[in-house]
Amino acid sequence: MPEVVAHALARHITQRPPIEITLPWKTPDGLPVTATLLFYSRERKALNRNYSNMYP
Repeated sequence: MPEVVAHALARHITQRPPIEITLPWKTPDGLPVTATLLFYSRERKALNRNYSNMYP
């Protein structure tokens, strides 16, 4: 990982610490799995893929 990316990631983690979230995995009715998220919404939920890179 380039040093500039590592520094940017460290700054991000300092400002918005990772959170744990439990979601069903693979399918909406699948078994719940807990994961640590580095990137999440203002509501502290998993990011919705439909809202990533909406603007060119």
